[in-house]
Amino acid sequence: MPAPFPAALAELEQKLNGYRYAWKRVYVGITRSPEARWEQHAQDGWHKMALVYRAFSGGIARDVERHLIDYSRRCDFKLELTNLGLGGEGLRDAPGICFVYILVADRRGVTLRQRRAG
Repeated sequence: MPAPFPAALAELEQKLNGYRYAWKRVYVGITRSPEARWEQHAQDGWHKMALVYRAFSGGIARDVERHLIDYSRRCDFKLELTNLGLGGEGLRDAPGICFVYILVADRRGVTLRQRRAG
């Protein structure tokens, strides 16, 4: 992972952990067209798409996506991502704005407020 990303990656890891705690299905992806991509994913039963990182190239977005998928597989967490690949398989490394997103579905029954109270 390139050097400029450590602070951003740590924050993104925490966001990913939050989604993995609160939802039963979680997926990390990248796209140049969030609206069109959401229309595709919504038809597959996903409930929410959160844009979590804006990159200036497909290569940067792919590196961030791959890091998050790898991080998820390395940490000891009950929920595995639904991603099958390493990340970035379908995006060219061309300049231009690209987004890293997290999809979620099937909310868990326990909220953070309930967890803190109990």
